[in-house]
Amino acid sequence: MIHQCVDESNFEKISNAKTTKEVWDNLEKCYAGAEKVKKVKLQTLRREYELLQMKDGYTIGD
Repeated sequence: MIHQCVDESNFEKISNAKTTKEVWDNLEKCYAGAEKVKKVKLQTLRREYELLQMKDGYTIGD
């Protein structure tokens, strides 16, 4: 059933697993860094937003 719910790239990662525990462990390893990457991107975007300022001589109409 799990095999039916994953896309092709994830299927390749879990196709040889014999138990659901193996499947879960494999997927968890693959996505462990994804959450860290999201946090770093969010921090970067937040910092860029904080640094946004109008340049001298610009008006709201510009």
